[in-house]
Amino acid sequence: AHGALAVTLLAPCEGVGFHHGEVRLDDDALAADNRRRFVLDVRERIRVLIVNGEPSADEYEDEVSLLRTALRPEGEVFSGHEVTVIDEAALESANLSAFHAVVLANVYRISEPAVESLERLARAGGGVMIFLGDQVDATAYKDTLFRGGEGLLPASLGEVAHPAEPVRIVIADRLHPALGAIGAGEDPLGLGQIPFFEFVSTQPMEPENPPADQAKESAPPPATMDRPRVVARFTDPDQSPAIIERTFGAGRVMLITTTADKEWNLWADHPTYLPVITELLRY
Repeated sequence: AHGALAVTLLAPCEGVGFHHGEVRLDDDALAADNRRRFVLDVRERIRVLIVNGEPSADEYEDEVSLLRTALRPEGEVFSGHEVTVIDEAALESANLSAFHAVVLANVYRISEPAVESLERLARAGGGVMIFLGDQVDATAYKDTLFRGGEGLLPASLGEVAHPAEPVRIVIADRLHPALGAIGAGEDPLGLGQIPFFEFVSTQPMEPENPPADQAKESAPPPATMDRPRVVARFTDPDQSPAIIERTFGAGRVMLITTTADKEWNLWADHPTYLPVITELLRY
């Protein structure tokens, strides 16, 4: 039989720096492909830049205060995240090469120079996480960040959805390296209990599983494109995407179609907020 199986392996490392190892399978008739060597770059901290699209002097009204606290809570134990917060006006001049990941939280528009900087970061192996919200200009995002599927954004943005009743979130990709354990079994952490009141409808840049006859006839995607991976969905009738991922160069982009704060949901009140955000960012 032929097939593929994703396996998560733990590789303990002592200290920061580069560590090497080897994965081995039991020998079979073709022993040459039963061993693979790897190198891990272990870092002391993840440097995260958060771009605040709706700042406020009141921390309960500020777009990113809860997100910042989740990533770098106060206390003696270091979370592993070194967090810097700027407003969207400072994004264009920010040195993104100083960070491992950038989080956009309800940012109105992204200028072309800033888009170029974000794309360079992702191509070089960095991460870009995008939260949406009422400040986001969907048309501008489509023109600068989506660009017919060739930009960072893994989906084209549509209208803001206002469900008649709050919807919930479910892990759609139970094999995902970051959220597989959280979405396993019968929802052990209660992720499906959280009410979401609003989200942005999206259209991923190509079907996740096109019919076989269409797949054969369609032209190959441009080199900069990669098929999006819908990690989580809402429980509305359309099963709208809640978290969408794609690779971009050597890096990854994560689109979360609701807000990082409590304006559109009550996620930040729930114990799963911290592990989900942390695992996605580390991934």
